[in-house]
Amino acid sequence: MTGQWLDGVVETQWMERHRSALIAAAAAGPFLCCALLAAVRESFAASTGALVLVLVVVAAAATGDRLAGLVAALSAGVWFEFFLTQPYGRFTITDRNDIELTILLVLVGVAVTEIALWGRRQEARASRRAGYLDGVLGTSKIIAVREASTDALIDHVAPREGAVVAVRGGRSARGAAAGPRASALARGG
Repeated sequence: MTGQWLDGVVETQWMERHRSALIAAAAAGPFLCCALLAAVRESFAASTGALVLVLVVVAAAATGDRLAGLVAALSAGVWFEFFLTQPYGRFTITDRNDIELTILLVLVGVAVTEIALWGRRQEARASRRAGYLDGVLGTSKIIAVREASTDALIDHVAPREGAVVAVRGGRSARGAAAGPRASALARGG
């Protein structure tokens, strides 16, 4: 669990330091994609261009940053309309199908962003649960060894209880404040 937790912390720190660059890339990605597609727009349908843009939005949403995903979705809609719908090079859509496609492109982008965030939250919950189970298994191994001292058991359990206690509101099961030896002190050990 420690490795997974540390990976999450490092990723979060990186995201916080580079968030403005991430948002800028989320805005620029659809623009660049549409500009490239505009060079060959006569060789494919507008719906194909929209699907390519969905991939760009998915990439932004996969970062786990809601704003990046939403910016990419809006940028994709705007630049799709500008580069890939007639009249080209203007922010005007004359075809009803292109209007629907642009709206759907933005809505799919928003939906993908929310689904990606939901998936990340589920992953974090599963990681926490796996960590709790690892703690239980480690504790059971210490208990299984008959020569294990009470101090070894307390040293193993106390940090894990501290993490759980912090989530529960700062009190251990025995009523002591959260801390490495809180449960041992509450028992008089």
